[in-house]
Amino acid sequence: MDVASRSIPHYIAASKSDLPSENIRNGPYSVIISGVTRIEKDAFADCSGLTSVTIPDGVTQIGFGAFSGCSGLTSVTIPERVTQIEGATFRNCSGLTSVRIPEGVTRIGYFAFFNCSGLTSVTIPERVTRIGSRAFFGCSGLTSVTIPEGVIWIERQTFFRCSGLTSVTIPESVTQIGKEAFSDCRGLTSVRIPKTVTQIGVGAFSHCSGLTSVTIPERVALGSFAFFGCSELTSVTIPEGVTQIGQYAFCECSGLTSMTIPDGLDRIGDRAFRRCTSLPYLIIPESVKYIGEGAFEECFGLMAIVFPSNLQYIGDYCLNECPNLKLVAIPELSQNQVEKLFPEELRLNIAYIVVHRDRKVQAVGRKLINHQVHIVNQSILQNPAITGNQLKQSILQDHKKSLYLYPYKTTFGYTQDDRQLAEFIMVCFKRLDNLSYPADSSLPRLPKELIFEIMKFVKRPSMPAIKE
Repeated sequence: MDVASRSIPHYIAASKSDLPSENIRNGPYSVIISGVTRIEKDAFADCSGLTSVTIPDGVTQIGFGAFSGCSGLTSVTIPERVTQIEGATFRNCSGLTSVRIPEGVTRIGYFAFFNCSGLTSVTIPERVTRIGSRAFFGCSGLTSVTIPEGVIWIERQTFFRCSGLTSVTIPESVTQIGKEAFSDCRGLTSVRIPKTVTQIGVGAFSHCSGLTSVTIPERVALGSFAFFGCSELTSVTIPEGVTQIGQYAFCECSGLTSMTIPDGLDRIGDRAFRRCTSLPYLIIPESVKYIGEGAFEECFGLMAIVFPSNLQYIGDYCLNECPNLKLVAIPELSQNQVEKLFPEELRLNIAYIVVHRDRKVQAVGRKLINHQVHIVNQSILQNPAITGNQLKQSILQDHKKSLYLYPYKTTFGYTQDDRQLAEFIMVCFKRLDNLSYPADSSLPRLPKELIFEIMKFVKRPSMPAIKE
């Protein structure tokens, strides 16, 4: 008789102490629990040979870690009278494929199904009001989950590394998503965060590399690392009421091509958008006062950025390693800030930088600091009869200086061989007659909203210098 056809041993036991010692880890075998109303703590812990268990209806409690490490266990039915699944009850039951949680359960303890990598489905009863931290950590076979309406807090790492999870329903009762709650759920493609949520914890959706869209609620506190490494995320709209973007919040979102930041935002944390390599341009609203260190570092695709005029602090190396940056609109900077914000290799590459100032003129780009200034008469720009080409020629004619001062106390870095500046001015001032983009121009075709922001920027009144 082959092994597969042999009947497996059955034992009647209340704990592993009732089992033959040589069979605790060697299986397969099954157990019928008898004579108890409570299964004690660690009762069958590390019984790796156990493949099935029958729990009688009279059992009302299952203790902490009761079946922890039963890696051979494939299914279990929990009695109806059980109201809580204690912590670590089925921890590391990697062979468990299905489990029925009775309707009377109100709480699932921490680590309850930790590393149950074979678990493909679970139904969480409607009466559950709390799911403990790491309860479903590492359940990589789980494909969908519906969190019941009574849960108000998704705790730390509850669904961490549920890499097969493609669908999750978060109810309106939830107000807080804890640290790394859905981190490393690489199969998750979209998520709707309800408007009741006021806090998205540190790394809550970090490394969800399959996530393509997310709905962020108003007035939420966006924690550090919240969407770190969500490389397939293409578009994000941060709603009104959000006041801060935490450090590294969207770092390494390499697929991000569109980001809308609302008025009312006050702070952008350190490296919040670092390595968002596909982001072409960014408009930072006037309400922002603080931009942290390296906020846009290594944004290799970034071509244009408009900073707010009332900016009070900008961190070092904010634009470090942005080799394709062509336009920067920014308030007054000291020489020290210039050197930190615009490293030498970046200054050599930038085609033009707009600097809004009160009286003095200072610009950065192509080693333009402290160069002489050529002033184009404002009346030329205001003359309705002048054509785009005429203005372009007035800019280009026999001037070898690298810097031009334009109306509204704005400066543009420029060299004689770089025709982009003239085109850019035409776009900003809507003087597009008789003007076309040359085939070899690397000037980004600026979206309307960016043009409007630049128009507003150059017309702003004087502003304070940014603090060191």
